[in-house]
Amino acid sequence: MNVLQYIILQRKMHWSPKITNFKIESLKSSAVEDKLVFHPCEVSFNIDGVPSSVPNALRRTILSELPVWAFKPVHGDLETDDKHIIYDMVMRRFANLPIEQRDGEPIEFYASNTSPLIVDVKSDVRDAKTSKPVCNPNLTMFTLVPNTFLRIRLPRVLDYGYSFAGHTLASCAYSRVPEGILRGSVSTSAITSWEFGFTTNGNMEPHKIIELACDEIIRRVKSVAGARHDIHVAHVLTVPGESHTIGFLMQQFLNAISGVTATYQVSNVAREVTITVHTADFERCIADVIKHIVEIFESIKMLIAM
Repeated sequence: MNVLQYIILQRKMHWSPKITNFKIESLKSSAVEDKLVFHPCEVSFNIDGVPSSVPNALRRTILSELPVWAFKPVHGDLETDDKHIIYDMVMRRFANLPIEQRDGEPIEFYASNTSPLIVDVKSDVRDAKTSKPVCNPNLTMFTLVPNTFLRIRLPRVLDYGYSFAGHTLASCAYSRVPEGILRGSVSTSAITSWEFGFTTNGNMEPHKIIELACDEIIRRVKSVAGARHDIHVAHVLTVPGESHTIGFLMQQFLNAISGVTATYQVSNVAREVTITVHTADFERCIADVIKHIVEIFESIKMLIAM
């Protein structure tokens, strides 16, 4: 190992996050939007002192791996006499609505058209008990032809937004400083400065979104310690229900340890991550990496809250 490799290794072994230039900008731009329930905002900050797997984990978790409350109707929940209504489309549009992030009784949404013209039906969905809107009421959900109605029951579920329930809390991206977009598949750990940003739907405070994302990553990383462990030519960990988020984190942090080589594979069919580790001190390496990752995301939570 030459001097430069040794210096890079030492930097890897002492990753510590720093948050700077934290900004929140409201996207409210007109008097009409004053009537909205949720006001989207843009969030941006710099995160330094961490490898690419850390902002990548935040991005993936905020975008599609964070449980959120959403409507989830099924075919039996929808009734209409408008023959032009496409059931799946209407149910998907309601599932995509950003709503209040809390549990609640199912809501019955009813619309009718007694006019001689086709009408647009907006997303004015209200709580059955309080009559308060639970989402922004200005979105067109479907159209009704004259003299027809549509009734739909809207149960709320806590599910993973992008893949299942429909909507998420934010859209999200990160980029290398000072250069352009660095894709999540890039495994370099020598670069440790990042610009991170996301645009919220307005139904949760930005600080809370980051806090929940960190907590979710910490929970999932800790679960690696209890994963099935097999020994073949190398040590193999099989983590059920996991994705590239945890695989990339574990690989990059394990490879930062001298004498350790780690790779991972994701099975979309079995929905699991397989982490292969070549080392003579497997138990210590896994424990150290999990501890270090948890410390980093706990630090990010604390720094964002300041």
